[in-house]
Amino acid sequence: MTKYCTECGCENLDDANFCSDCGLPFDEYDHSPLDANAPLEIPKKYNTFNISGKSSYLNCRQNSLIHLKKSALLSEKAVYFCTNCGLTLEKSGNSFKIVDILDRNNHMWKLYRGRQFKIDDLEHIVNGGLSLKDQEKQNDEIESLREQLFQLEMKRDIEIITQSLSKGEINLSTVNSPTDLRDNEVAYVSLPNIKLCEAEMPKNAIYETSFKLSKGVTLKSGVGKTASASPKNLMEIDSGTFIITNRRVIFVGGNSTTSIDLIKILSINVFKDGISIISENNKDVIYFSGTDRHTLSFAIDGRERTLTLEGNIIRFIILGQIAKIK
Repeated sequence: MTKYCTECGCENLDDANFCSDCGLPFDEYDHSPLDANAPLEIPKKYNTFNISGKSSYLNCRQNSLIHLKKSALLSEKAVYFCTNCGLTLEKSGNSFKIVDILDRNNHMWKLYRGRQFKIDDLEHIVNGGLSLKDQEKQNDEIESLREQLFQLEMKRDIEIITQSLSKGEINLSTVNSPTDLRDNEVAYVSLPNIKLCEAEMPKNAIYETSFKLSKGVTLKSGVGKTASASPKNLMEIDSGTFIITNRRVIFVGGNSTTSIDLIKILSINVFKDGISIISENNKDVIYFSGTDRHTLSFAIDGRERTLTLEGNIIRFIILGQIAKIK
């Protein structure tokens, strides 16, 4: 059996009279197992201290600590001792030093032996908690872990949503259309304040496959090409409402209306702020810019996910409707 020094925490042989590390004499109470119902005796090194009573503001798991004090020439020494668990605290100014406890496996001893704490910290520690600083650190770590798990879950959900959108497996809610639709035609997306533009696709356009879908979440996908932004040499033709139906992509502008049958779309390029389309009817590239100012919500496993309608999401929606036609 071994015993520990109350000053430095060093482990010593059971029959040692002095600490092998700091030399402290072992005159405190014995740490061998005791009757659980028998109160512990005050350590011998405090025999010269007077018992002042029980602490009125310090408790060890609801057991009041005995207040010991000893008057000196210029100061007064104070010690608090728990007859239940052997917790021994030495007061210095407004701080308390944890100097001993019966159970060496107690978290308090392992974490805080020999350290000094203010009363607010100590009240948490002696009742099985952490110091305020350690508790705050633990809370931050827990919150960080929760955020990481949330982001992983969000990313997984978005991947499922985008894949399902592109296959036409998500039943989108219908919306009102500002223009007349054909028989058996319904609108799923209607976005106001979209710019209709024209320009040639630059040969040296920079493409990337990473794009932000929502706050804090970026999805990497090999489906399609995503340019970091629309080409700078766009010329705005009109401004109006961009509509996706189960049959067409429609643009209702202030000057005219543009309609593109889904089955006649040859290619879709995606940008952070919109898409460009080439169709059989019009071999010129038509740009729809400003979709990223809008969002669309989806439900997955009881969770609601709101995605920013950047170009890739618009493309997935269109591909899903084409898949249903085919």
